[in-house]
Amino acid sequence: MKNILILLLFFSFKMVEAQQAVKKIIDHLEFPYNKDYDLQLKGTSIVYDQFNGRVKGEEKSETIYHIDDQKIDAHGNWTNFHVIQVTNKDSLVLAKSPLCLNKKGMVWGLEKTDAHEGDKHQTQAILLPLYKGKTWKAYFNDMKCVFTCVTADTSITTPCGTFDAFGVQYNAIVEQKKDYTVRVLAKEFYNQKIGKIATQYVTLVEFAKVRKKIVVNRDEQKVVYYTGYQATE
Repeated sequence: MKNILILLLFFSFKMVEAQQAVKKIIDHLEFPYNKDYDLQLKGTSIVYDQFNGRVKGEEKSETIYHIDDQKIDAHGNWTNFHVIQVTNKDSLVLAKSPLCLNKKGMVWGLEKTDAHEGDKHQTQAILLPLYKGKTWKAYFNDMKCVFTCVTADTSITTPCGTFDAFGVQYNAIVEQKKDYTVRVLAKEFYNQKIGKIATQYVTLVEFAKVRKKIVVNRDEQKVVYYTGYQATE
């Protein structure tokens, strides 16, 4: 009986040890976000009719990130991203999109300009230490939302190859009116040596009166070009 008890305790200890070994914790970021950094994400965007939810068609989607300015101070590594978002029909340019990496993680926002009021609150996109299941409250477009680490250890296959990654998701309100709310459900995946390597998001409209939700856009983009790897499709 004593031997059986010792064996049970031994196996219980080994099980706890194995569970602790499986749980991965990210306690620092190594993203190469420095001046002249270039990243290009390409993907497919499925567009839905905003009135009946039927698929209208597909569009090529592309996001280009370029760091044109950088400074390092007591708060961390500040970089300014020049971001261009392109679809078949139009493009959106964010010439000022500051982002900071520090011991707490990663924060980003929109810089105040004549054309844009800027975010009242910066977005804590990554909060260290990071592990699967961790949640934290942050702001997105001046509205509160919850971020969640969905995985600390996965792999993402892209046209450039397969990369180790961790993933963060959030559910954010981007527009809110009396009759409807526009919401984005997003997942973003990061590789320590590259930075963001994939995004997946769904945009939907929630109508208050009829309690109906209609998807208007689904988008998936994966890294296809990064200067550090000199990799293309």
